[in-house]
Amino acid sequence: MRCFSVYLGGLAGISLGAGVAFAQADGEATGSRPAVLLDGMQNYREAYLAQLLTPFRMQSGPDQVLTADDVSRADAFTLAAARAGILQGFFSRDLNGDGRVTGDELQSSDIRVPGRDAITRMDADRDGTVTFEEATAYAAQTATKAAMGFGRRGSLKMLLDLDPNKDGRLTADELERLGRAAFAVYDTDGNGALSETEVVALNKARAARTAELALERQIMQCDLPKPGKADQVLYLNAYEAGALSDVTVAGQDAETETAELAIEAGTTPLFILATSYTPMIWRMTGHVERVSHFVTSNRNGVGVTGLPKDKVTTLTNSPCLQYRSFDGPGGAQHTTMLGKLVGKQVDGVVLAYSLPRAVLPADATAPKDWKPSPRQRDQFSSVPLSEGGLKNVDQATYEAFLRFNPAGLVNIKPEEVVAAGTAERYQVLPQEAGLLQLLMNGSIETPRRGAYLIKRPVARFPAGLAGAHSVTFLLADGVPRPAGNPGHSRLVAPGEFTLDGSQLRLRQLPLK
Repeated sequence: MRCFSVYLGGLAGISLGAGVAFAQADGEATGSRPAVLLDGMQNYREAYLAQLLTPFRMQSGPDQVLTADDVSRADAFTLAAARAGILQGFFSRDLNGDGRVTGDELQSSDIRVPGRDAITRMDADRDGTVTFEEATAYAAQTATKAAMGFGRRGSLKMLLDLDPNKDGRLTADELERLGRAAFAVYDTDGNGALSETEVVALNKARAARTAELALERQIMQCDLPKPGKADQVLYLNAYEAGALSDVTVAGQDAETETAELAIEAGTTPLFILATSYTPMIWRMTGHVERVSHFVTSNRNGVGVTGLPKDKVTTLTNSPCLQYRSFDGPGGAQHTTMLGKLVGKQVDGVVLAYSLPRAVLPADATAPKDWKPSPRQRDQFSSVPLSEGGLKNVDQATYEAFLRFNPAGLVNIKPEEVVAAGTAERYQVLPQEAGLLQLLMNGSIETPRRGAYLIKRPVARFPAGLAGAHSVTFLLADGVPRPAGNPGHSRLVAPGEFTLDGSQLRLRQLPLK
């Protein structure tokens, strides 16, 4: 299959219309110069024109005129190639050639061969066997997205769109004139060759166009919900919330935080995009009827309360909407990109390291004034502390709990969470909240600061005991090791320590 590899790019103030005039002697443009055909542009005009016209001759059919039919035919070839590429993975695993890939065939295939996950996704009825019909249906559904990776799909249509007289037919003569005008944009001295300075300008335009194409592909791949014409678009970006949830949307071995978004009274519908670094449950309160749609993403888990399921879109590990760390300029560019992804400009932004609560739209600032807010404890002054039933049974543990979670522990009903995965109650609360919980029910005790003796069976280690949260666990004789992940915390087995009152001695590494 042969296909154009021409990308279109432009400079500010440059446009192409039917009334563009060209100098007849050498083909250089006069007046307003046309959009630039960047890909494949070479240092010499003759070489560039040859590169431009050769694929045109091969793709424009017997009449040597590019039309919409030629574009459709090339598009069909590209999609067919994409479907063939998808099906190649299926046939490479159909070891006995019966038109079916069984679980045994998939497992016995070379693990180094990519595409195993794609084969699993082909199994529409989830019976463990992929039929040829399922494979072809999957290929048809995903070919359009796969074809975007070819980097050439749509280039013929973009070229036809440059048809100078807009008669729906692009001839070789017209294309040559377009190429000469394009080259003249960078050949500023008109000598037919690009100097080093002129090449720098060309490369700068190419880089800008590459970024534009990447964004266009992302927009096509993401297919995010779109706001209504009257919607106000708000974007929230936070590292954490400063409040723990007693319900997890990221599994028992990861901490989930929670933030409240209080919606003010008003008549303007709100379309909200929200991201965070830590797994998050966004609690919508107030005049939630104003929210037209809530789109949220987190790589490990995310959920929403206070809104009906049909108004919520939850994404995990999605390239379309990700947490970003902004330590300098770049916020305005990011909101511009988000606006293109949803088809409407972003009207307001909330950017914070810790975000226990936000009032919307009052707390949102204009994108052009978007600046990261510092991590300060006084931002929690208006947030009432919720201890979630925990008590100060050990001062050092309680102080650590409040230090890391200034907004405390919030109780949530799992059945009210609209989640990307499963929302479930923690078996043991995360971090210092879990330590307090276990101290309260007598499962553990703390003979000295930073050390916790497990006296009775514990369902699992509290999640998130890593880094500054890490502690030392002492396992009493006859007590089974808890399930789960202790993080960076140390587990000392029976016989490896002696304990006499508050005097703790380890027989191996010293206690930190």
